[in-house]
Amino acid sequence: SKSVISKRVSDLERRLGVRLLYRTTRNVEPTEAGHFFYKAAKASLQELNNAAEIVALRENDLCGELRIVTPMSFGTLW
Repeated sequence: SKSVISKRVSDLERRLGVRLLYRTTRNVEPTEAGHFFYKAAKASLQELNNAAEIVALRENDLCGELRIVTPMSFGTLW
């Protein structure tokens, strides 16, 4: 809900010690710090998603030693 989001943003601003949003009765706009925080947070979340995707893809990769056994005659032909 809007009130929960507003409280979370206010808590974050208090923790950071900076105002992230300019608030008026009709409008909300990010401050310079808000723009910077948004860009940094967005990049961090993208990196986190990339890392999760890489881990998920690697989980399906085969890895380890592969041994192939063939008759001796196979080696003489090649």
